[in-house]
Amino acid sequence: MIPSRQARVALEELSAAASEASNGEANAVYGVKATPLLNGGMLYIGTAVTLK
Repeated sequence: MIPSRQARVALEELSAAASEASNGEANAVYGVKATPLLNGGMLYIGTAVTLK
């Protein structure tokens, strides 16, 4: 399914960003990027569970 695939890609991107975030500035950028991606992932998961 496309949503789970998108969520997996988002998680991979978050992992890469977390690995690269070594100072305060990078952590701030990571936090801003992570929040909408995680919220999107939660929406996908919630929708999939609801549709089942």
